[in-house]
Amino acid sequence: MKCWPVPNSFSDSLPTEGDRGSYWEDRHIGFNCGVDIFCPEDSDILVIESGIVLNISQYTEKNDKSCFESTMQCVIKCNSVMYKYSFLNEVSIKLGQKVKKGEKLGKCKLTVIKERVKPSDPFYLRDIAHSNQTTYIHLEIFKAPIMEIRPYEYGNFLGDQKPKSLINPNLYLSGLNKQTQI
Repeated sequence: MKCWPVPNSFSDSLPTEGDRGSYWEDRHIGFNCGVDIFCPEDSDILVIESGIVLNISQYTEKNDKSCFESTMQCVIKCNSVMYKYSFLNEVSIKLGQKVKKGEKLGKCKLTVIKERVKPSDPFYLRDIAHSNQTTYIHLEIFKAPIMEIRPYEYGNFLGDQKPKSLINPNLYLSGLNKQTQI
């Protein structure tokens, strides 16, 4: 069984092709490696599927040249699949910990600082700032073991071909939404 990762997300389901934050969305600097689930700041983020915490680390850092806030990321391995949750404010689980489906993983943080988005920033960031939905969880799913997926920047694959270990969240989590579990 799997559970919806953001109980108070703005949408009831994962973004699909043509939606902001959809899988493999062409962002004109690269392609979205996962899906973006927009939600209010400080929303609880839940573990989708039981597993073990493999990584907790810095994801983005706030600086004068970036519109991103400082955020964390967490990778959880569940059987032969790895979930990467990014743009976290806090992580309430520990490295190496066994976690259960539905357990609180952490909280989502303001992702894009609207006032810092410049006309020269990629369109997808300007679109997010304009939408006023500037907080989201970025979710990527990989077949284990993860094969190298460089070049990569902030959830975007900068190459033309999809990495072999990357899984489309819409296919893997087909049927999962806020009202159901699969």
